[in-house]
Amino acid sequence: MARKPYDYPYYPRNPGDFFEDPRFTRLPGLVRGTFGNLLDLIWHKGFEAQLSDDDDEISLWLNLDKGTWIDHKEQIMASGLLKVDPDMKRIYNNRLIAEYGITRHRCEQNSRNRRGAKEKAADGEDDKGDS
Repeated sequence: MARKPYDYPYYPRNPGDFFEDPRFTRLPGLVRGTFGNLLDLIWHKGFEAQLSDDDDEISLWLNLDKGTWIDHKEQIMASGLLKVDPDMKRIYNNRLIAEYGITRHRCEQNSRNRRGAKEKAADGEDDKGDS
C-alpha cells in the first residue's frame, strides 16, 4: 500500500534552493508565500506528493479566496514551478515528488534495518560479550 507524504513528518526544504531559482525569485512576494504553503499542503494532504486540482478545497486550505488562489496558481504554473496533470486532475511539483521518493526510500530502509536488528536479537545474535 502506498504511503501518503504526511506519513513522513517532514521533508527537506532548503530555502537556498528557492532563492537561487529565478523562477521563484521572479514571483511576487505574496505568490511566493502561496507557493511555499502549497508545497506544505501537497506534502500533508497529497497522495505521493500530488494533490487533487480542486480550486475550492485548495483555496480553503490556504485560507485564500478562490479568485486569489486561481490568480496565484496561474502565476506559479506560468513560472514552471507547479504543474497540473489534466488527465488525472492532480497538482504536482517535480522537486517535491523527488523528495517524496527519497524520503520513502529512507523510511523503507530504516524499517528493514529495524526488522533485521529485531530478528538478530530474537535469534540470540545480539552478542553483548561472553562472560
